[in-house]
Amino acid sequence: EMFIDTGLPTSEVEKYVCIGDYITFKRNQVELYNKCFSANALDDRAGIATVLYALDELGHLKFDSNVFAVATSQEELGLRGAIVSSYSIAPNVAIAIDVCHGNMPGLPEEETHKLGEGPVLSVGPNIHAKLYRRLKEVCEDFKLSFQVNPEPSSTGTDAWAIQITREGIPTALISIPLRYMHTRVETLCIDDIKTAGRLLALFISSLDKKFVEELSCF
Repeated sequence: EMFIDTGLPTSEVEKYVCIGDYITFKRNQVELYNKCFSANALDDRAGIATVLYALDELGHLKFDSNVFAVATSQEELGLRGAIVSSYSIAPNVAIAIDVCHGNMPGLPEEETHKLGEGPVLSVGPNIHAKLYRRLKEVCEDFKLSFQVNPEPSSTGTDAWAIQITREGIPTALISIPLRYMHTRVETLCIDDIKTAGRLLALFISSLDKKFVEELSCF
C-alpha cells in the first residue's frame, strides 16, 4: 500500500485523479555494459521482443506452418490471456516465451541461469518431451547457446495454461534469464533475446506435417 501526498487540497486533487486510476513508478530504460539492459516490466516485455525478433528472422526462412504471435495479458493474475487465446486459436504446437531468474547475489546458483549464455529450455512433465528435444536439436545444429532448467511441476507461465487447454496442446517453454525480477530495475542480456528469437524462428522452420502429427501419438 502506498500513500501519495500531492500537497493539493481535495478539491484540486479530484480534478486530476479519479477513484480506480492506476499509478506506477516513472522509470527510464538504461543500457549497461556487456550488452545488458535494465528497465521495468522486462517480465514479460522480453517475451514480446523475442517474438518480434523471431518474426523478423522468419522473413528470411522457408516454413510451411501458419504462425500466430500472441502477446498475452494478465499472466501474473492467473494466466488469463493464455487461456482465452489458446482456446480461440487451438494451435497444434505452442511455444511460450517468458523469463526465469538470472544469476544474482542472494539466490542459490542452482536456481538461477547466467546472463549472456543463451535462452533457457525447460524440461519436465508439463513440457512436451518431443518439442523440448527438437528445440535442443535446433540449438545444437545451429550452434546456438542454450541452458536447461528442470521443471518438476507447474512452470507458473503461460505454458501451463496452454498445455491443458481443450484436449491438450503440445507446449514447450523458452525463457530469458532475468535479474531482479519484479522490480523496477529488471536486467537482461540483449544477446539472449536475439538467440531465443533465432531459435524460435529456426524451430518453426524445422516443423513438418509428419512431426506435428506424431506429437498427438506421444
